[in-house]
Amino acid sequence: MYSINEIEFTQWEEQWQNCQHVNLLQSWQYGDAKQNVENWVVHRFIILNENNDEIALVQVLVKNVPIFGAVARINRGPLIIGKIREQQNQELIALNTIASLIKESRIRGWRMLQIAPELNRTKFVINHLKDLGLKELSTPAWESGLLSLNKSEEELLMGLNGKWRNCLRKGWRSEISINNSNVNTHNIQKLLHSYKKLKQEKKFSGISESLLEALAKKNDNNWKFNLFFASVKESDQPI
Repeated sequence: MYSINEIEFTQWEEQWQNCQHVNLLQSWQYGDAKQNVENWVVHRFIILNENNDEIALVQVLVKNVPIFGAVARINRGPLIIGKIREQQNQELIALNTIASLIKESRIRGWRMLQIAPELNRTKFVINHLKDLGLKELSTPAWESGLLSLNKSEEELLMGLNGKWRNCLRKGWRSEISINNSNVNTHNIQKLLHSYKKLKQEKKFSGISESLLEALAKKNDNNWKFNLFFASVKESDQPI
């Protein structure tokens, strides 16, 4: 069984640089925003194997639900430290880490642990997660993929779904320009107003405007909030 230690910002940031694949939901800044805006309690752990090697990072969000107790969430973790090993070895490290986190959750008295691990949906992974006592939710799962850019533009286009490819070409013909805008209060409010309107029109929940605003205001060496506005040629009004 792996061992787990809770760590502070400096050690987290140091090891974050050693993770080959990272993501927004496991970033320190995302955890801070969730804690400040939505009252989650954030725990950051470093995982060590039997040889005391540092092998993984994981950020856990915990919230107390009245009557029920503490609910813990791990989104797109754990993150493997060091060079990505061959796939099955990497999966075993992640699965053994999850087993250790399940044990840790029981020690800490967390009533429920929800996890969306960044693992391929293979029979090996699914069976192993079930053997750990986890139950798959019926709600649609998130999906992601890696896209190689070491191809020609035409090869990249042909690799897209036909609907996406047609929309992209239509956008090119429409002479839409996309610009990286200054992150300031005025532009952030323009973004939030547009986002709120989109959620109402398309009838979806999405992340909260307050969380977006908190993320936009983060300012650390390893964090940058990029804000883009699209507009039609010769117009400064975003579309």
